[in-house]
Amino acid sequence: LRQHFSPMDLPILLVSGKSSKDSIVQGLEAGANDYIIKPFDSAELISRVACQLKMVANVKAKLKHAFTVDMQHKLLPPLIAQRMCGSEPDDLIDDLEDVSVLCAGIVDYSSLFAAGSREVMNALSSLFAGFDFLCSRNDGWALESSEDCYMMMGGQDAKEADQAGRLVQVGLDMLQHARSIKHPTRP
Repeated sequence: LRQHFSPMDLPILLVSGKSSKDSIVQGLEAGANDYIIKPFDSAELISRVACQLKMVANVKAKLKHAFTVDMQHKLLPPLIAQRMCGSEPDDLIDDLEDVSVLCAGIVDYSSLFAAGSREVMNALSSLFAGFDFLCSRNDGWALESSEDCYMMMGGQDAKEADQAGRLVQVGLDMLQHARSIKHPTRP
């Protein structure tokens, strides 16, 4: 099982009648997350299963948080990323309260990119070039175009009262632009 599933993906609780220290060590070294000796108490078994599930959930939550923080620092301007992560004093970027971020996801990006044909690369290049044009035409900041995501920020210059509405319109323009590009793998 461990060849196919990590301890976080599939916690294994080994229940055995063997009670020697060697048997316990052997079971744990074979990939079990925990070891219970028979006969066992059902309350203990339930507690140990609950403990394993809590540990998995806790590790996954920490990984997700670390990934989110890392992505925020990679994609957003430093002051905004620091504020979003809670590591910046409240008064540092209060003047950017009207900033909006638009995130456009590219459906089927992985399969398109895996195809790797010239047509696919040209289509993706045209797509992102069009997004860059729409971003600059609307005084936005292109934050990141990485893999299946294009992020744009607006409102940093506070020229317009309704930056969020403006970014919604940019999003609609991006959708229209995406539809204008011939899909490289569909007729």
